Amino acid sequence: MVAPAPAPAPYRRVVVTGLGVLSGPCVGHQDFWAALTTDAPGPTHRKLVGFEPRRWLDRRAVQRTDLFSQVAVAAAKLAFEDAGSPVDDPEGVAVIMGTGNGGAGSLIQAYLDFQEHGRAGVNLLTGVMSMSNAGSANIAFQLGSRGTTYSLASGCASGTHAVGDAFRMVRDGRADVAYCGGAEAAVSGDTPDDDPMASSLLNLRVHTEEPMSRPFDLKRQGFVLSEGAGVLRLETLDAARARGAHIYAEVLGGANTVDGYDLIQPSPRGEGLGRAMRLALREAGADPGEVGHINCHGTGTKHNDQAESDAAVDLFGPDGPALTSTKAVTGHPGAAAGGLEAIALALSIDKALIPQTQWWSTPDPEITADVVVGSAPRPWEPGLGISNSVGLGGQNGTVVMGPAPQ
Repeated sequence: MVAPAPAPAPYRRVVVTGLGVLSGPCVGHQDFWAALTTDAPGPTHRKLVGFEPRRWLDRRAVQRTDLFSQVAVAAAKLAFEDAGSPVDDPEGVAVIMGTGNGGAGSLIQAYLDFQEHGRAGVNLLTGVMSMSNAGSANIAFQLGSRGTTYSLASGCASGTHAVGDAFRMVRDGRADVAYCGGAEAAVSGDTPDDDPMASSLLNLRVHTEEPMSRPFDLKRQGFVLSEGAGVLRLETLDAARARGAHIYAEVLGGANTVDGYDLIQPSPRGEGLGRAMRLALREAGADPGEVGHINCHGTGTKHNDQAESDAAVDLFGPDGPALTSTKAVTGHPGAAAGGLEAIALALSIDKALIPQTQWWSTPDPEITADVVVGSAPRPWEPGLGISNSVGLGGQNGTVVMGPAPQ
């Protein structure tokens, strides 16, 4: 007689206990939150300011890593320290990171060196430094983890997809701890006109000519290409309680969809993003009426912001959740956006405040969703919140969070 299969193990509850941020001049989530909620915003962040890799890595490691890997490691170490520098079983720690461009800077430099000096002038570690999995691999190396480790590339939705994957890995018992998010550092010039990637986006008319981005504003022109990293530490609720950790929020669900419509423009009325939100809420076991806040992808482009507003109205109704975009502060750091915006959502829940969408001044009559504007964050009674990402290629990503369990 064949023995019956064992009953599946119950899902484990997953919480956020560590946050690591690098964005413009911001180092750590306190600087980040202050920048998001200031009443006197400066120009939208573009390049990292004053980043010192030797603060996080020894000389040999700096020589062997691209800038994107360095900021990934720095953000992960910030998340580790924010969580209280816990002692973990290395085999139970996963690292899942998103990136769009990987070590593009090292690859470009290798081509320039080859043009000038030939084979002898090329850094022998170019392949290792430029590979897209270098960020996650270096985090694992630096934190001493031995669990599942990989990078994923799904455009600007990569960081959000990484958080969703990490959530399921911890929830399902395939890891006890996960460091997840995104890192990007491919801005080469001091101005958009000096930068080949930004110049391409300017020609495509999705990058603004202004020094700031104006999401959801009638006069919006596009985003500001930027760089940065956002890493979250996820662990089980039981483990966090046992060690007395501060819990920022609980991760409840996520989803990943593709529009199948266009490589650049989102599908009409954000249909693909709407499906992602519905699927994420289904995984969370939640109803749309429970959602009080959405941290939008909010690029400041005409089509993206309209699609996000339409998707929110179609799913949640005209009196739906409050929307905000943090890209008015962070710029658009590609795959790092999902990590940074998931951190912003966790902080919004933890602090019971929704950051205002900075640089907004002129209402767009076509944007009918409730966008948080003004010079100060909006108080709210934290319930369920959503962080959304929309990437080139029609990629969509959603993560659902709720307040820390009492």
